[in-house]
Order: sequence, then C-alpha cells, then structure tokens
Amino acid sequence: DEKRQLYKRGEANVPFPVTKIMYAPRSGEDGLFATAGHTLQLWKTTDSAVECVKTLTNTRNSRNSTPPPLTSLDWSSDHNKIGTSSIDTTCTIWNLELGKVETQLIAHDKAVFDIAFSNNANLFASVG
Repeated sequence: DEKRQLYKRGEANVPFPVTKIMYAPRSGEDGLFATAGHTLQLWKTTDSAVECVKTLTNTRNSRNSTPPPLTSLDWSSDHNKIGTSSIDTTCTIWNLELGKVETQLIAHDKAVFDIAFSNNANLFASVG
C-alpha cells in the first residue's frame, strides 16, 4: 500500500543543531511542524519541499548576538501557542498568530530541558 511507505519530502539546512521537532497537532496534509534550535522555526511541507514559514527568536538578552539555544518545545492544546525551554533558565510562550512572545518566565536556576502543555492551553510543566 503506497500510503504506508515512508518517503523524503525535502530537507533544510539550519545553522544550529535541532534539539526538538514536532508536527502541529492535527496538522493534516499541510504538514506544519516546528523545530527548536537557536530559534523556534515553523515549517511547512509540500509534495517535494520543506519551507520555513516563520522564525521566532528569543531576545531576552539583547546584548548577546546569538540567542541562547532552545532545548525543547510543545504545542498548546488550542494550537495557538508554542512553549519553548532554553539553556538560559527560561520558558517562553509564543503567540503564533502574532508571531511574538506572550510571556517569558525564569523557570529554573539552571538550564531548562523540557516543557509540556497540559490539556489546558494556559498550564504547562517544565523540567530543569
């Protein structure tokens, strides 16, 4: 059965290793997914390509030209937000419609390694 075969749709070069990749919940055939690395990037797949549609950068420390690496991400249950965790001790909640930070918390004393939303789009947990 052709639908059960895996195949490559495309590839993309990124300047920093990706630490997490996750398809949007219920993304269907549009193939929307996100990656965490030195930035949060939203991607869309077509039949033969992968295209970056949005890049969101953590600018907490504007003196540093390179943003702190992100360690993980998770989509909110309402699909309107993505939470990211970072080695800079923060968790950042991104409003995808506006393309900007909704809130940023200093979540731990050291690097934050993972983040997960609950079924409530306003509640998440992190580990560091």
